Amino acid sequence: LRLISTLKEMTENTTKRVFFVRHGEGEHNVAFHRGDRKSGGRIRDPCLTDVGKQQATSISPDTHPVLKDTEIELIVSSPLSRTIQTTILVFKEKLETDHPEVAGDQVEEPSQSEKQRERKIILHPDMQETGDVNCDTGKPLEETWDNLKTSVEAHIKLQPSMLCTKLLDINPKWHKKEGDYAHDGKKIKARLRRFTKWLLNRPERNIAIVGHHNIFLALLEFSFMNCEVREYALDVSMAQTLADQETDAILKAWRPVYPLPLAADSNNLSNAEKEHLRIHLPYCVEKFTLWGYPIPENFR
Repeated sequence: LRLISTLKEMTENTTKRVFFVRHGEGEHNVAFHRGDRKSGGRIRDPCLTDVGKQQATSISPDTHPVLKDTEIELIVSSPLSRTIQTTILVFKEKLETDHPEVAGDQVEEPSQSEKQRERKIILHPDMQETGDVNCDTGKPLEETWDNLKTSVEAHIKLQPSMLCTKLLDINPKWHKKEGDYAHDGKKIKARLRRFTKWLLNRPERNIAIVGHHNIFLALLEFSFMNCEVREYALDVSMAQTLADQETDAILKAWRPVYPLPLAADSNNLSNAEKEHLRIHLPYCVEKFTLWGYPIPENFR
């Protein structure tokens, strides 16, 4: 038992548990799924559909097979509207539980130290979607903050400043799809390296990341369904060794934990997964070709 405990402690000290959550169905996804990518792409920073909201609210961190029995210490979200909405809906109960000052309609103003301690959400532009079309393009910082306020106030009796750090240290042009955020294979890899290094420097061990199909595809070579949740491990010791190299080697420090990927032709794929691949597989190949990435054997 002592050996098992020691091995568990060593594993916990050398890895971060990271739970990737793709956003619920967005307004643009409806058009995409019916084969009309152009009209879906024209929708600026789309919100969740009613179906997407239901998908998000159906995930309970306390009972979900991937999230249960895990104390999420930090939630990182893309700053786009659909991911902000998904973040609030998925983690609503946890966020309320973490804030005992909420009682009925009365919200007490926390002290500055409490505000710092209770900030559970970070909006991180490196997790924004990769494309330069309208549906993948966010809004200026003040509008982004207003989106967060709207989502929080609609579902949680808390002040947004108690949950999230305002994006004061982020390039105000983060949503312009130029420079670091251009739709370019090398630029995308660069921000994935930067994001991985950022995670390495965070003190938290159990982290949830709410993001998008294509940014997860580029990082993990996996095609996520709407509101799919999967756990990955970030090998801290390996990543730290490779952190100073200006290569993509650090991205090899990511490995799937649960559920493990299946072969695309596996009989274990559900009908929903098969339909997802029917729609998305050509798109995944198209993206990897555009980005200049080697195409993996499968994307599930």
